Amino acid sequence: MAVMDLDDEGVKRSSFRPMLSRASMDMVGGLVQATRSELEDITHRALAIAQLKRALAGHGYARGAVFGLWSEDAISDQQSTQLHEQLESILTAIHRLAEKAWAVT
Repeated sequence: MAVMDLDDEGVKRSSFRPMLSRASMDMVGGLVQATRSELEDITHRALAIAQLKRALAGHGYARGAVFGLWSEDAISDQQSTQLHEQLESILTAIHRLAEKAWAVT
């Protein structure tokens, strides 16, 4: 939601904005797909791992886009810090879910 709120905050146009939006959707989509079913069998775990890879790739692109927006002065230092903190929290969740998916039961 913080990415969507950038429009309301008057962030100037940048080629990194669409990248950040797409990357955010990849993160959210991957997380939703990875957590939509229990990890009771190998098939569900494999599908979850694939979706977590999607979320992780989205995270990398999002982090790069935030750096790009900040370097173009399209977002403030405060906005950059806020987005990076949120990305760090999401990365922790991705790692936790990946560890659970890889665990042998």
